[in-house]
Amino acid sequence: MNQQRTMASSALFGSRAQTGVSRGLGEFCGRRPVLVTAAKEALLALPVDGLDNARIKEFTALCAPATPQLIVTERRARALGLDASMPMAIPLAAGDLAAGDDASSILALVTDAISKRVPMARPASLAAVAAIELAKMSHSLPAVLAAGATGRAFACDEVIVEVDADLLERPGPRLSDGLETVAKILHPEAFPP
Repeated sequence: MNQQRTMASSALFGSRAQTGVSRGLGEFCGRRPVLVTAAKEALLALPVDGLDNARIKEFTALCAPATPQLIVTERRARALGLDASMPMAIPLAAGDLAAGDDASSILALVTDAISKRVPMARPASLAAVAAIELAKMSHSLPAVLAAGATGRAFACDEVIVEVDADLLERPGPRLSDGLETVAKILHPEAFPP
């Protein structure tokens, strides 16, 4: 890819942040990893669409020494039997693919209607939640493999696109419910019983 410096304004290309999100979407659609950054956190994320054992092996090597985790939505976490109120990070079985999680076991956690495995999990970080939003925006399965990347450089020939997590936050339906509750308290006359 040729990189040329121009004096074109942000009116033509958008802000650096907007360009980052757009390029991040393109990378996720191409099934490539993206670096998602939040305050004091960086996370390398890979969409699970098109996942196979070779891609897991390469992603694991790229992330080393950090170990990738599976990030799933709140809804999927509840379907797996977890008590979740936000997206969750599921540690993957360590070791090589023969002993640990492979593509089929990871995709089973993401897509199977009934899972025999109730995984251990913890709430996902801000960057991980943003990576899920990026996957949704790219019309991918709403799950990603992710590994911590704060303060790291990656040994690869390709440029890894960086996306600011703050730009991917979407207000959920609870925001409008909360606003309605506050409005009822402040102006009860506007809401007849």
